[in-house]
Amino acid sequence: MSTTLAATTVPDYLRRRGLSAAADEAWLIQQLTGGVSGAVYSAWDGEHRFVVKQSLEKLAVEDDWTAPRDRILNEARVLDMLGDVVPTRSPVVLDVDEDSLTLTMEHAPLDWTDWKTELLAGRVDASLASALGTALGTIHQSTTNHTWTLPPDDGAAGFLALRVEPFHYTVAERIPEHAPQVREIASRILATRDCLVHGDFSPKNILVSPDGHSERQFWIIDDEVGHRGDPTFDLAFFLTHLALKRVRADEHIKPKFDEAAAKFLDAYSQTGTQVDASYLSQQIGCLVLARVVGRSQVRYLDASARLTARALGVELLTRAGEYDLSRPLKIP
Repeated sequence: MSTTLAATTVPDYLRRRGLSAAADEAWLIQQLTGGVSGAVYSAWDGEHRFVVKQSLEKLAVEDDWTAPRDRILNEARVLDMLGDVVPTRSPVVLDVDEDSLTLTMEHAPLDWTDWKTELLAGRVDASLASALGTALGTIHQSTTNHTWTLPPDDGAAGFLALRVEPFHYTVAERIPEHAPQVREIASRILATRDCLVHGDFSPKNILVSPDGHSERQFWIIDDEVGHRGDPTFDLAFFLTHLALKRVRADEHIKPKFDEAAAKFLDAYSQTGTQVDASYLSQQIGCLVLARVVGRSQVRYLDASARLTARALGVELLTRAGEYDLSRPLKIP
């Protein structure tokens, strides 16, 4: 029987799963924030730290947005695959509970943070962006013709429910003048089944070691949308987040976002994966629009910045041929 976890029940849950024997008084439990699709807890039993994640059926956004809860099982499979192709770049899976649809993972070091926090503070590490480009390219290259352990549909159902429907289809409904092009792009995305696509490759899902080290360590997390799909989507998703944060940034910080985007793309290309610049531009345009009019809208843009972002989205969507990968995104 499926049970819903709460902070008070996590210790007993981990004991029942055989992951700890610590008494109640030893535990420190904290509910983690930042995501919208799951209840996530940090658990410390006095000796070991765990991350416990359970899928939500109704996502924590204003719009009515639901998704199959068994996507957590897909996340576990994707994490195992990442452990094979980019070792040390993701947490280790400790336990998968198919009954309560709960995943228990290795906990990141306490001095790590998510990259989104740094970017919003104006700290833009282009070297880290380059390393992320290499990692993503390696994932895409290594999983082409991969023997899959994903569900029979290769994770397509979760991607449709959590990305294409709330992003592309919602943009088509709310900006009808661009609906035909947006739906055409969505159809192309869904028809492409080339390699493992993370589906949520964004700064909030990159945990990083403290700045100042010669080579920063990082983990790629939140893999529940992973599927066999279109690698351009991951590129577009990542660059969308850099573009939106650039809109918000002070003028002297904007060039740092340009440099990060350029280094990310260059490192990705060095892994041997070909990129269609026009198609990438169209995908970025769709996703930028989705984050200002879709079901999951960014919360860090004010009204003026949202108008700028919307104009950028339309520009990239409708003038795709003008987007050149050799130069960074330029935003008015």
